[in-house]
Amino acid sequence: MLTLYTDPNTISATVHVLLSELGVPFEVVYVDRTADSFRNYRTPDFLGINPKGLVPVITRDDFILTELGAIVLFIRSLAKKRHDIFPPKGEVELRTVEFLSWLSTSVHRTIGAIFRPEHLAFDENIRKEISKYAIRLLPDQFLEIERFVASFDWWTDQLTIIDAYLIPYFNWGTGLAISMERYPTWRARMRLNLERPSVIQATYCPS
Repeated sequence: MLTLYTDPNTISATVHVLLSELGVPFEVVYVDRTADSFRNYRTPDFLGINPKGLVPVITRDDFILTELGAIVLFIRSLAKKRHDIFPPKGEVELRTVEFLSWLSTSVHRTIGAIFRPEHLAFDENIRKEISKYAIRLLPDQFLEIERFVASFDWWTDQLTIIDAYLIPYFNWGTGLAISMERYPTWRARMRLNLERPSVIQATYCPS
C-alpha cells in the first residue's frame, strides 16, 4: 500500500485530495514542522525518507517519490477511475501543465516568502521586508489565477486536477485575510469543491 507523508497546511494536501478522489488505497502519516518526534520535517527519521526535508512524499515498500509534479504523474498511472480529473490530450493538457507549472514556481515561491522567509535571508529585519513584499505581490498573482480560471474552457462539475492544485492557495489567501471575493470565478470553483469529503480530510489538521 502507498503511504503519503503530508502536512495539511502545505501543497501536499493536493496529493491527498487526488489519491482520495481516484480511489487509490493509501495510508497517511502527518508531518509537523513543530512536533518533537518522527513527524517533524527535520528529524533524522524523516530526513532518511526525504533528505530535502519536504512534503509531499509517497512511498511503497522501498520506492520513495518526492516533488509534487512527479507524484501527480505517478498517481495518474495508478488511477482506476475518475480519469476526468485529468485533462484530455492536446492543447488543453498543455495549457493545464503550463498553468500548474507557473503556479508551482512563481506563486508558490511567493507563498514561501510569506510563511518561510528564513529560507531566503538570515537577518530578521530582511525577513520581515521579504514577507511584506510577498504579501503585496500575492493579490496580483491571484488575479492571474482568476483570469486563467475564467478563460479556461475545460471544466466539469467534478473536481479536476486544477482544482486540487488551487485548494491550498485559496486557503492560504483566506488565512492571510485577502479578499477572495475579488476572484469570483475561482471562488465559485472552490465553493463547488471545498465541502467534498476528500478535501475536508486532506486539509484537516489532526491534533
